Amino acid sequence: MLNLNQDPQIILWALTKDTYWHPDDHWQAVDRRCKELSTGEIFAVIDDIVHHFVHAPVVILTGKNVWQREDFDQILGKMAPILPSAIALNNPRLSHAALLSRWKDLGLTSVYLRLQNPRTLHGRQTVALAEAVVDHGMRLEIMTAVTPRTLPWLPGLADLMLSVGAASWQLGFNESLQRSKLDAKTLEQTLVWVADFAATSPLRVLPIGAPQYQRIVSDRYPLLDAGRIALREARGIAYINHHGLVYPGVNLPFAGGNLRQSSFSNIYRESPTFCALRDPRPLEGRCGFCDYHLTCGGSRTRAFRETGKLYAEDPGCWNPQTA
Repeated sequence: MLNLNQDPQIILWALTKDTYWHPDDHWQAVDRRCKELSTGEIFAVIDDIVHHFVHAPVVILTGKNVWQREDFDQILGKMAPILPSAIALNNPRLSHAALLSRWKDLGLTSVYLRLQNPRTLHGRQTVALAEAVVDHGMRLEIMTAVTPRTLPWLPGLADLMLSVGAASWQLGFNESLQRSKLDAKTLEQTLVWVADFAATSPLRVLPIGAPQYQRIVSDRYPLLDAGRIALREARGIAYINHHGLVYPGVNLPFAGGNLRQSSFSNIYRESPTFCALRDPRPLEGRCGFCDYHLTCGGSRTRAFRETGKLYAEDPGCWNPQTA
């Protein structure tokens, strides 16, 4: 069985400055003089991941125009044959379709696209590129941020996932600004809908930032594939920025270490930041006495962003047993 405290399931790795995720302005200000990781440094991280994790994580390469790095083909040629690898195209353009054949020849098997509203120009371009990914025989992964604005589109997006041939659908519950967050009851109802959809869908549906999904699935579908669980900070997911700083999640502003000073495997498993986030003992409020505090523990990102306290109860949880 996969131990998420020892083996991450997803590593999001920005090889260039990321256009979406900037977890910690302070660290960026301190580290701005540092250069992006070199080819050799990146190869060393890849080797560490390959040799020190029992279950190989999916490594998603991201960053602004990441494919324009002079060594990108070298990196992809090194990584793709030995690790499940993907590229995230945050601002897809039809011109990217011309790159798919080259990436596939280098061993890339998956492409991640962000899709919110398929009716906008950006959405239509994303759908067109999604179809090109499938036409090239590559695995299509779609990421959608769940906000009050995107909530009404989810059923239609679910149908679209199936029609374009997506293999998985990641739903991000911690990407919205505080002013557009879901209230706890709406988030609970949304996760129930997600669980019902996932139970009968061929898609791999993966909520991120909503660990209470495990409680909902356990109550409604106890036999559902154990792999269809929600990931949370330091448990199954990690984010590496373009300077080599390793974060427990894309929106939590506490780095666990620097790859120029320590290996990724050591940071993920042993750093005080990552270990503290996995420890249920400091949890406060309802998260502290909930029956699911070991397997869930609440979203630490949401708790920190809304209360300023890392171990406060998750304001997004609406568990009737603890309400």
